[in-house]
Amino acid sequence: MAILAGLSLATSSFALKHESGTHVRFTTNTRSVIFLTVRTEGRDAVFLLDTGATVTYIDVTALKLDARPQFFVSVEQTNQKTSRGVYKLQLQMGEEKFAGQFIDVDLTGTRRECSCEVVGLIGMDFLSRYVSVEIDFRERVISFRR
Repeated sequence: MAILAGLSLATSSFALKHESGTHVRFTTNTRSVIFLTVRTEGRDAVFLLDTGATVTYIDVTALKLDARPQFFVSVEQTNQKTSRGVYKLQLQMGEEKFAGQFIDVDLTGTRRECSCEVVGLIGMDFLSRYVSVEIDFRERVISFRR
């Protein structure tokens, strides 16, 4: 996971639904890491967009979820095998909703490095649902097109 620094994070987001797709505002840090406001469990939370992640991850402890995992999977984390819970949730960015099973991950180190409240990573399982995903760094907007 990349070391994150110098984050100036505003957690407000917007989304506009057009025939051409949905547009969601994002923030970045000095290394152009993309942060998105995601609504889950009735509240807004900060997620990092991680195109290198095949799946979306959540930090159950940081989200303070009052839920039990559906099942456990074996994952390798820092060259150690460990067992992680898989949780069924619905995430929403603007008008875009994504229900799925998300693997628990401890993002304490990421929060410490970026001085932010990141509680999840949006992975390719979300992004691959679209025909195109366009990231406009000047306008700080991501366009999702089906």
